[in-house]
Amino acid sequence: MREKENVPVAAITEKSVGFKKKISFWLRANLFIPDARIGWVPYAVALGKKILKIHDVDLIFSSSPPPSAHLVAKILSKLSGLKWIADFRDPWTGIHYFEDYNRFFISKKLDEYLEKSVLKNANGVTSVSFLDIKEDYEKKVPGRTKYFYIPNGYDEEDYKNYLQNHKNKSNDHFIISHVGTIGKERTPIQFFKAIKTLSEKKFIDESNFSIVFIGKIETSVIVMYKKFKIEKYIKLVPYIPHNEVAKVFLETSAILLLISNSKYSRRILPGKTFEYLRTNKPLIVFGPENGEVAKILKETKSGEIIDYEDYEKTCNHLKKLIENYRENKTIEYRTNSCLESYERKELTKKLVSVFNSYT
Repeated sequence: MREKENVPVAAITEKSVGFKKKISFWLRANLFIPDARIGWVPYAVALGKKILKIHDVDLIFSSSPPPSAHLVAKILSKLSGLKWIADFRDPWTGIHYFEDYNRFFISKKLDEYLEKSVLKNANGVTSVSFLDIKEDYEKKVPGRTKYFYIPNGYDEEDYKNYLQNHKNKSNDHFIISHVGTIGKERTPIQFFKAIKTLSEKKFIDESNFSIVFIGKIETSVIVMYKKFKIEKYIKLVPYIPHNEVAKVFLETSAILLLISNSKYSRRILPGKTFEYLRTNKPLIVFGPENGEVAKILKETKSGEIIDYEDYEKTCNHLKKLIENYRENKTIEYRTNSCLESYERKELTKKLVSVFNSYT
């Protein structure tokens, strides 16, 4: 009689969570338009009407995700006659995870109709992505709405203690840190390959090099780095609170940033990009060389972005960073003045300026 195969509980759990996630996205893509919060809209409108009666409101501001928030704001704006600003933290119909789903024709058209109705009716639109505005919103609704680029940023307060204790080099061990989830769409294959090469050439070993992944790592990513036999260099750490991330960077030599590898990747600008920049640590960034993140890196003189398929550039960049670290050289990519405009206090001033232009 054949014995049952022992499958790790973690693997079963991840498959279960992955399946639930796929079902959730499929429902969002095809049935719950524009999202699973659509049933909340009439209740939110009713509460919004009460708030408008009680308070002296000057302007309506809605922020997505979820896109349903904009539908609530659109109705309240029409009922009250108040001007309305719609803020997009993520794209609506152009979000990257729709690539994995064949949407029903009617679902796709309804979603596009709702998105366009928001862009048409909002008095102003703010977005964290400059390319979303230029390549998407302005083409869908040209000239009807004023568009404003207000990206994500960083809070200086979060780095006060960090900067007081900051040192360019804490020890002889080169540590690369990554914070956040890594899914299959962000698997840095050439990065893993470069580490294998540097290891085989004896340029690095366990005594002087390691990588710390903090957060959830999909099984497919783990399988990939084990394929290159570099797991001895990698440490997996569970989730940590946001206010402890700066402490992690004190012991970090370089920070790894992975942009989702999709057809929409040019427009992706993770909020943590600016927080990483504020640490003044060297960045190892994988993503499109003509995208949002590349633009920020160039503007702030914070290094180069590397295409996911560029093995030579990956290997050379990593080797150079380690060599500079070993020689105790200070790596100056930018001046602080370039970065100050991305502090959230400054970005809030921009948002206030937008509000004032409509009141």
